[in-house]
Amino acid sequence: EHHTPIGSVNSTADFFLEPEQFVPELSINELVSDLKPHMDSLKIEGLRGDTDRLTLYEMFAPWGAILELDSMVQGNGNATAVVKFRNPSEAAEAKKTLHGSVFQGRTLSVDLF
Repeated sequence: EHHTPIGSVNSTADFFLEPEQFVPELSINELVSDLKPHMDSLKIEGLRGDTDRLTLYEMFAPWGAILELDSMVQGNGNATAVVKFRNPSEAAEAKKTLHGSVFQGRTLSVDLF
């Protein structure tokens, strides 16, 4: 008595797929970006505690689409913000320009993560 294992291939025709059936419609850059850390977010330290979300948005929007924006005020009156961009390259450009800059009289520390 012969049993066919569950999930077996009945013929070689069942095994092969046309390329358009399994190749995602992504550019090579999109495929490669999945292989490395995304680094699409920035952590901003050195902000005044009264820095609001609109001010942060206006500060970072020139570099690209912002997906998330959060800020936290510490006990000492300083604030830390996190800004997530759609693309890691946008976050990198914003970091390059804003890290070490002075905003509202304070020097900002801007780091990718």
